[in-house]
Amino acid sequence: NRKGCVYRHPAKNEKKTPIEKSSVICVHFVSGTCSFGSKCANRHPGKDEAQKFREQCAKIECKFGPKCENAACLYRHDGRGYQPQ
Repeated sequence: NRKGCVYRHPAKNEKKTPIEKSSVICVHFVSGTCSFGSKCANRHPGKDEAQKFREQCAKIECKFGPKCENAACLYRHDGRGYQPQ
């Protein structure tokens, strides 16, 4: 720490508190757009669970419909929903 610095800096030996995860699935992770990684507050599911989640979302109409501008949106847009590859 610089002498006279007005900001409080944590001590070197202070451990960071782990982030408590929510039970809510991270939609952004499932769509491949989560930018928080391990710091995300939502749960990142495994491959099989993520696949099931995508399939469930594809059955639900997107609230923005055909006006949706999210290229990674998992929801249905007039038959344009997630297509298994």
